[in-house]
Amino acid sequence: MKEDKWIHRWIVESESGHGSYTVGQDAGGNWGCSCPAWTWHVPRRDCKHITTARMGGGRTLTEAIVDRMKGGEDPYAVPDAQRLIRRLKRM
Repeated sequence: MKEDKWIHRWIVESESGHGSYTVGQDAGGNWGCSCPAWTWHVPRRDCKHITTARMGGGRTLTEAIVDRMKGGEDPYAVPDAQRLIRRLKRM
């Protein structure tokens, strides 16, 4: 299995309210986002979702999963949830 380079993750809601994006930070302090503005733009520059996460916005991946579980929703619907849940089960 491919090693996961992102050591921190946040879920940031889209401005339209239709979905969310995963923002990650690697061990070197580099940021990335799953939004089209970041993934398709070369050279890379911070998108508004990365800026939001840097300013303390969004929810950590764990917070997003717990919020869904409390609301009776499927926690696997959170982007990247399956990877985190598998990791937690191994602990």
